[in-house]
Amino acid sequence: MRAVIFSGYAALSAALVLMALRFLPTQTWVPAAQLVTFFPIALPLTLASLILLLLARSQWPAVTAAAAAVIMIATISLRVVDQTAGAGGDEAGSEGSGETLRVAAFNAYFGRADAASLTRTAQAFELDLLCVSEATPAFVAALEKAGLSTALPSVVSAAEEGASGTVLFSRMPIREIGEVPGAQFRMPRGAVETGTGDVTVTCAHPVPPTFRATASWSPGVPGWARELRALRDVTASTDGPQIVMGDFNATWDHRLLRRIATRSGMVSATNVTGRGLTPTWPVIDGPLPVPFAAIDHVLTDLPVLASDLIEIPGSDHRMVTATLRLSPSQP
Repeated sequence: MRAVIFSGYAALSAALVLMALRFLPTQTWVPAAQLVTFFPIALPLTLASLILLLLARSQWPAVTAAAAAVIMIATISLRVVDQTAGAGGDEAGSEGSGETLRVAAFNAYFGRADAASLTRTAQAFELDLLCVSEATPAFVAALEKAGLSTALPSVVSAAEEGASGTVLFSRMPIREIGEVPGAQFRMPRGAVETGTGDVTVTCAHPVPPTFRATASWSPGVPGWARELRALRDVTASTDGPQIVMGDFNATWDHRLLRRIATRSGMVSATNVTGRGLTPTWPVIDGPLPVPFAAIDHVLTDLPVLASDLIEIPGSDHRMVTATLRLSPSQP
C-alpha cells in the first residue's frame, strides 16, 4: 500500500508542476521553457494518480487529482476535437470555385530531407504555398531539379547554409515584403496575390530554446523569447488576412506562441481540426525514441477546412498542411 500511495503522490506532484509551469505568466526561463513542452502528459499523470490515490483511500489528495484532471481536460479538449463543421461548406465544392488555399510548413533538417519526396508531396496535395525552413542553397537546387518550380514558380528566398535559411514557394504571384526583424534565423514574408486579394504570409522559424547560449544562432531562452515577441509584433501590425507558418520551436502550451495567435486574431489549423496534440518533432535523431513535441504550426485568420501531418524522408520534422478558405474581397 505504501508503494501505491508513493506512486500516486509522485504522479500527482509531477502533473501539478507541469500545470503550474503552463499557467505561469512567463515561461522565459530555464527549465520552464523546455518543460512546458511536456504539459499534455499531465493528463495521464493526473488520471493515474487519481486511481492510485482512490485505491489508497487518500481522500483529499484524490480530490486534488480529480480537480487537476478536470482542469487538464478543459485546457486541452478543443485541441482533439474537429471544429471545422460549418467553417465554409463542402471542401470539394469550394476548391472547384477556386476559393481555397492549400498551404504547408516544413523543416528540411539542415537541407538533409529528400527533395524529390517533398516535391512529389507538394504536387500530390496541389499546394499553393510552402514554407521551408533550414533550406540550404543545395536543397533549394535539389527542389528545382525535382520539378518543384513547375508547381510553385514564385519564390521568396532566404536560403542559407546550416539552420538559418528559409524559403517561401508560391503557386500564385508573390511580392516580397521583408523579414521579421532582428532574428538569427531568416523569416521571410510575402504578399500573395489571390483571386480575392492579397494574403500576407510569414515563414516562422525562431531559434530553439536551448538551455544556454552555444553559438551565434543559439542564444538560448532569451533569444527564443525575443524572436517570438518580434514575430508577434510584426504579425500584429499586419493588415488584411494572413498566414504565419513554420517551425516555431514552441508548442501551443507556450504562452508566447498563443500570444502570436491571439494578438492577431489567428487560430492554429491543427487545433481547429483536432490534431493539436499530434507531435511534429523529432521524427528522427531526437532525445527520445518517439516524437513528443508539436512545434510546427499553421496560424491563420482565414477559416480552416482541413489539416494533415506528413512525414518526409530525411527530415526530423513532420510537414504540417492546411486547407484554408479565402475570404471574399472587400468592396
